[in-house]
Amino acid sequence: MRAGIRLEKDRSSVVAVDADGEIVGEYSHSIGQEDPFPELFDWIAHRSNVGVRSVTVDVGGLLSMERERQVVAVRIRPRPAADPLHELPVPPDLRDSRLTVIDVTGGHDMRGRRLMDLEVASLTAALRGISSDTELVASVTAVGSVANPEHEQQAADALLSAFPFARVTLSNEFFSNSFRDRDYTAAMNACLMSSGDQLAAQIEQAARVQLPGVPVYFAVSDGGRVPIRRLGATPVNALHAGAALGLMGARHLAAVDEGEIVITDDAGAQVGRVHAGVPATHTVIRRGREPALACNAARIDPYSPSLLGEPERPAAVVDARSHDAVSMRGDLESTVRARVDLTALGAAVAPLSAWADFLGHASSSDELDSWLRATQEDLRSQVVHWGAAPESTRVVESTAYTLAYGSRHVVRIRVRVIGDWVETTARAGATI
Repeated sequence: MRAGIRLEKDRSSVVAVDADGEIVGEYSHSIGQEDPFPELFDWIAHRSNVGVRSVTVDVGGLLSMERERQVVAVRIRPRPAADPLHELPVPPDLRDSRLTVIDVTGGHDMRGRRLMDLEVASLTAALRGISSDTELVASVTAVGSVANPEHEQQAADALLSAFPFARVTLSNEFFSNSFRDRDYTAAMNACLMSSGDQLAAQIEQAARVQLPGVPVYFAVSDGGRVPIRRLGATPVNALHAGAALGLMGARHLAAVDEGEIVITDDAGAQVGRVHAGVPATHTVIRRGREPALACNAARIDPYSPSLLGEPERPAAVVDARSHDAVSMRGDLESTVRARVDLTALGAAVAPLSAWADFLGHASSSDELDSWLRATQEDLRSQVVHWGAAPESTRVVESTAYTLAYGSRHVVRIRVRVIGDWVETTARAGATI
């Protein structure tokens, strides 16, 4: 049996599915205590007679920003902004944090060549202005770090020398050609680390008591899951997992592995596309004109039929309205009626998911193929290490392309591997 948990500020939902993907139990209750996990895991433990295979938790609704510790954002660039127009303002959701920005000279170009030497001395001098007994979290963002992370790593060493117990996020862990997006993503991740650590500790403690030996995961924004122990390191990937899990739950109910799925609920209609049984993704989460989060995320948009030519017929329309009094769009006809929390169901059936997204150098097609094969094997090994059977792993995305206005030998390599997959059939949680 697999279980998925959806957590919000005041409510939780649990859905359990058996080995064939059939829904075998649901549980929902209000959260009235600081730590709801013992009660939730106790329900899961007493629901199955055949043993629990995995538990996946959507914690995005409980993650909170750092408000007490000092937050330092180190920005490494060849030169300061030429004028105020090109300064990077602090995004609105970071303004309540105790954020200090330190600008340092350095950086690389997109071929990994050094543009300027890193001024470690200026960073060290700036850090002396912060009390040595300060509890610190920090982000480090350098120009060109997706091609060469050397300066970010050196800056992190300087930070840890001054503050040995600091938690540091490097922006090269999140691929984006935009310095602004990587800087924002790394800073957000740093501000969420304390909350991620606390949630991971609570979840692991409850699992040890109620479900000893059962692997526990957290859901990420691409509709997959990764081990709970990584929550304290990359909590930003969990922040917007709910929408992707809803699409995974709808896909599971509708037994659709390819095509568009429309989900209608009390708030309206949204559409997402699934490919090879998982959500199609984009590389950033955009928020209007504000900086984007550089996270692989399911591509989900408000539903609007095409006005040019014959509109594409959705592969499924999943009706998730809480009651019939909520009107449904006249141009949509329900194919599946959901009687279950789609987000919790999506967490229960989410596959293990691992990505690689980086810049490489390839001067021939053979060299490029070698890059892709090696990356695929590395990711398969990672997914197996997380708990998937080797035969369950599969590559669902594997691309390589040159960057615009760059060297023709510099290629972006992007690969995704999933594992521990649940096949789709008609489900007990749906009315068709």
